[in-house]
Amino acid sequence: MGNSGWYTIHSGEYDIAICGGYDTMSEFTFAGFNSLMAVSPTCCRPFDRHRDGLVLGEGVGVLILEELEFAKKRSAKIP
Repeated sequence: MGNSGWYTIHSGEYDIAICGGYDTMSEFTFAGFNSLMAVSPTCCRPFDRHRDGLVLGEGVGVLILEELEFAKKRSAKIP
């Protein structure tokens, strides 16, 4: 379930949840960009005037969700 962290807090089952996701690089994806000659043979330099292609990579993100009243009880700084 894509929103299970939010759902468990919203339903009252948990007060806090750690949620994460990732995107991995596969040989198939790399081969596709490489066959288009879009992959840079040099280093990553996205803002360089002389850049020469893409540098593919992986990504990850983590988010901590917390029920508002739980955060207030522990005196969390809430912007």
